[in-house]
Amino acid sequence: APSSPPSLALTSSLDSLLASLSLLPREHAVVLDCGSTGSRVLAFSFHRHLSTGSLVLEEELWHEVKPGLSAHAASPGQGAASIASLLALARERIPSQAWPTTPVTLMATAGLRLLPPEQSEALLAAARATLEESGFMNRGVDIMSELDEGVFGWLTVNYLLGQLDNPRKSYVALDLGGGSTQ
Repeated sequence: APSSPPSLALTSSLDSLLASLSLLPREHAVVLDCGSTGSRVLAFSFHRHLSTGSLVLEEELWHEVKPGLSAHAASPGQGAASIASLLALARERIPSQAWPTTPVTLMATAGLRLLPPEQSEALLAAARATLEESGFMNRGVDIMSELDEGVFGWLTVNYLLGQLDNPRKSYVALDLGGGSTQ
């Protein structure tokens, strides 16, 4: 008689055990959030769940530097240096052999939206060059629109509260940022 597939509980237990022993391949991602009052790095380490294939968060780095990227409008090189310091923290957490396949993205918010275009473009160009030199796989440097910033905030709140599958009972998210409100 054919054997039945292992129960979900057993598979999840096995998944947790193998992950705790670092026996599952890890995947990584780096996000740079450059707001008006500070810039933050988030470096994530995941593994894929044995049965579902979904990403399971194992470890997260969060670190902030002040002032924000937009404070370096007159000196894009200093802005790039602040980004480089955050990337160095991510490189400390992520094994060097994983850097070439680790996506990194930088999204700026209101601080850069409020600058004259030539200054924001100079800062973005300096940041882009820094990401290219980081060893990580550069997935883009851009300024997030007010709408996207608000939608991502709403998604995050409702994901964390388990309400994404129930829009009629979703929560409202009001983001009072350093340079904008969504």
